[in-house]
Amino acid sequence: MKIRTAALAFAAYTLASIAPSHAVEDIVFWKQVGNWTVNIDNTDGAGCFAVASFDGNADLRIQWSPVDQELYVVLLDSDWTSLQIDQVYDVSAVMDYNRAPWSLPATAIYFAGKPGLAMTATDDTFVDEFMRNTGLEFFMGGETIASLNITDSNYAYTELLNCQQEVERALSAP
Repeated sequence: MKIRTAALAFAAYTLASIAPSHAVEDIVFWKQVGNWTVNIDNTDGAGCFAVASFDGNADLRIQWSPVDQELYVVLLDSDWTSLQIDQVYDVSAVMDYNRAPWSLPATAIYFAGKPGLAMTATDDTFVDEFMRNTGLEFFMGGETIASLNITDSNYAYTELLNCQQEVERALSAP
């Protein structure tokens, strides 16, 4: 509890006290949940996110953006050197390999030292399925580009929401 309280205090302090030209600790640790790490991202209005690393150089990040009021899904892989940054790709995702695919138009990015795909999850059902399932497979051009075991995604997303509530409470405190 002390770590989370300290992280909240630090995030609230840095957001309230820095000028745009000053450097700040961009990422603040919140909590470890299984393979997932929940953090606060000070570059996006103190949005909380959960990130996990997988075999094959892949990272999956889910983030609530308080600025845009949207959930972002970012899939990174250091092997994807052929992606053209800012190009939009047609990506689909299937959870637990037996559900209808989700269409997730993705923009190629370079983030955290890796090329990747940034997507927006606009349907609450996507989050519900993400929380209930342990498998997530991404496809592009009819081929699998990532097959991930998202064990503990329910706990990670729940903690992401807890983090966001606490951050918003800290930022709104007098």
